[in-house]
Amino acid sequence: MKKASCPDDEKKRQLMVVNRASARRSAQRKRQYIENLERENAYLKEENNAMKHKLESCRKMFAAMLGKNTSSHSVINIPSEYIESTMADRL
Repeated sequence: MKKASCPDDEKKRQLMVVNRASARRSAQRKRQYIENLERENAYLKEENNAMKHKLESCRKMFAAMLGKNTSSHSVINIPSEYIESTMADRL
């Protein structure tokens, strides 16, 4: 009777070995996937911060230019309401 169970035991053992190897590969793929996500997340955070700084710089430059533009138009008597509405239409 033991002879009949030996091949079955061997098949079970081989299946366990194959399953363990598969589980190791799966765990490694999962670790790699998480590492890639973390790297991408860090990159996107840096890019987002850079864009926020650039946007703030553009806003300051726009406000300064709008101030210069408004003052130069008021010298030639163009109403500021017209300038503001024109600028709003362009945005």
